Amino acid sequence: MSIVKKTNKKNVFLFSFYDIANTVYSQVIQSTIILRYIQIIGQVENGMTKDQAYFVFTTIQALSQILVVALIPLFGAMMDRAGRKKPFVLTITGITLISTSLFWIKKSIAVVMTLFILANLAYWAALAAYDAMIPSLAAEKDIGKTSGIAMGLGWVSIIPAIGITILANSLWGQPNADPNQGPVVYGYYANPWTYIMTVGLFILFLIPFLFTKEKAKPGEFPKFKELLNDSFGELYRTFRDIRKHKEMFKFIIGYFFIVDMANTANIILLDVLRDAIGFPESQSLILQLPVVFTAIFVIPIIGWMGDKFGAKATVWTVGALYLVGLVSGILAIWYGKKSVSPGLTLMFILTFIMMICVGIGLGSTWVVQRVMILKLAPPEKVGEYVGFSYIAGRLNASVAIFIWGGIIKVFYPIFNAKGYDYRTYSIGLLFLLFLLVVGMVITFFVKIPSDEERKKWAEDYINHGMKTQTELEKERNKKS
Repeated sequence: MSIVKKTNKKNVFLFSFYDIANTVYSQVIQSTIILRYIQIIGQVENGMTKDQAYFVFTTIQALSQILVVALIPLFGAMMDRAGRKKPFVLTITGITLISTSLFWIKKSIAVVMTLFILANLAYWAALAAYDAMIPSLAAEKDIGKTSGIAMGLGWVSIIPAIGITILANSLWGQPNADPNQGPVVYGYYANPWTYIMTVGLFILFLIPFLFTKEKAKPGEFPKFKELLNDSFGELYRTFRDIRKHKEMFKFIIGYFFIVDMANTANIILLDVLRDAIGFPESQSLILQLPVVFTAIFVIPIIGWMGDKFGAKATVWTVGALYLVGLVSGILAIWYGKKSVSPGLTLMFILTFIMMICVGIGLGSTWVVQRVMILKLAPPEKVGEYVGFSYIAGRLNASVAIFIWGGIIKVFYPIFNAKGYDYRTYSIGLLFLLFLLVVGMVITFFVKIPSDEERKKWAEDYINHGMKTQTELEKERNKKS
């Protein structure tokens, strides 16, 4: 529920630059480098096979999500108590930047995964704080539009991010993690300038966000000890009164399955293009450009639909995109024989449909989360509820990526022995399709509060100022 009556377009534009900035990290590190970097380290430094290194990465990545599950709801409660989110965004983002800049220091699974876990934890915590800022700068009628515009603009930075990886590829060599395609080599993954350029581009796009004006609760910023103590108390009250928040938790359960599929797709999509479709790395990156241009225009429309036709319209639109994309990908991989080439062939068209639909779906998934959470959450619990939604995202990220790794480990040797190693990825995409259908069915039953109820929430929030939830609860008990 929004706490401002009028949306400042300039403020929304400045706010969107954080989406633009952090997409650089998502594109270069999460989507392009980390999985194959670990596969190469495992094979070159530790004598593993490709599928063994794959399973090591997915297992560590799964376990690391426990940290996110444990800490992000607490961050959310602290943000709600503080009444300000922007300081949290900037402080936590610094951890992501420092960790990313050090990825090259040692070719060790332990070192690189430790840095990645730190960077990823900070990335998701800062993003939770950023999402929770929306009610403090966008009017109620513009929540979906604001989220969609920010997410759509965020894709703009994918173009220079892809440019960085193509430049690095040409200067320091193409990496290869698949022994069936030649010698296993690090290429540009091991060069420090790859990560320095990534961090530099992130910081460049972050600068306009510094000038965003956030409407804050009246009163002084609380002391850290007081902030921490009351945040634990607020988490306890939320679980204690869970029946009051059943629609929110119903959505979080459904979202668990949807974002499970999205998070896994984000990490493995480029790997699918390289190792299942047969595109070289540079070609895979270049073919993402039309996806980016399409997403920049389509994602804001999906956010607008949330305002115009209701929050659940975004869920069903995004679900339909994923459905078409995953089915197309399964067929293209199974029958493409790892030799799909660009052109007017059925296999390439199916591959391109997968890239467009899944690509737009990935950006729109976070629009779905923002719109649904902000329509379901009272203002004093926005940060906390965003935190709980990220529990769903991180728990399922740990489960899905672990299962995906298990699928690769079990089926890859079987199909590889028959000369059909690429079909392993069709089995993996079938698993993602199953997760999508389960999530969509659960989300169908979520009920959205009325406009009148949300308006009262906003009025109460401003009137209470910087009072803690403990103080408000004591006042209510005295009156009763």
